[in-house]
Amino acid sequence: MARFLREHGWVIARQGKGSHEVWRDPAGSVIVLPRHGEVSAGLVRQIITKVDGKVPSGWR
Repeated sequence: MARFLREHGWVIARQGKGSHEVWRDPAGSVIVLPRHGEVSAGLVRQIITKVDGKVPSGWR
């Protein structure tokens, strides 16, 4: 997910509580991303929707 965010212009704004990172885009939107290995499908869908504005076709 971090690579996807970087490719879309997002940068790490700061380290959040625990094992989380706070990401910010140039417009000021914020996403909190856990730093552990796996991210749930629901969180992936939320992040992609927030960044791209749409979910890839074929996803429910």
